[in-house]
Amino acid sequence: MKKTITAAVGGRNFIFDEDAYDALKNYLDKFRIALKAPAAQADEIMEELEMRIGDLFKEELFGREVVDIKIVRKIVMQLGMPDGSEPSFGWSESHGSGWTGQTVSAPQKKLFRNPDDRIFGGVCSGLAVFFNIDTSIVRILFLIALFLGSAGFWIYLAFWIVLPLAKTPAEKCAMYGMSPTAENMNRFHNSI
Repeated sequence: MKKTITAAVGGRNFIFDEDAYDALKNYLDKFRIALKAPAAQADEIMEELEMRIGDLFKEELFGREVVDIKIVRKIVMQLGMPDGSEPSFGWSESHGSGWTGQTVSAPQKKLFRNPDDRIFGGVCSGLAVFFNIDTSIVRILFLIALFLGSAGFWIYLAFWIVLPLAKTPAEKCAMYGMSPTAENMNRFHNSI
């Protein structure tokens, strides 16, 4: 019989078996130590990481109630460490399979306004990232549409209203079609 522990991860409550809880706590502690960021920025990164872990737990549970070691291992391997290295905690295979060989499907790009390369609202830059073209081309097309009957203004305004701004590192990873691993989110966290 195993103990279960209720803990909040990313603002959501989950029930962990004891091994899974210890493994996740160990990972988060080592992750915080591996961060090369000031304390305030490290707190933001850890909060974003916990929110991402909470989302991944929800996806993995499929109606089950308890987070087990297999789920924690899969998520830890998917996220990695801030320096890009694989986490190594000496977990033995007696806790179940799934430590290596996990494949993660490539994430789909999502359309956001880009706050890092914007003149007004980041619409042109967001569209350029999504379609993988130069931002200048998109801006020129909007200017041409503006001078040919103000359609450019209304289209730009509609995109500005509809498209969300990529604020968090996880959203910026989704905008570029990158996996929201710890290393990738750390890249974008410096631009906030």
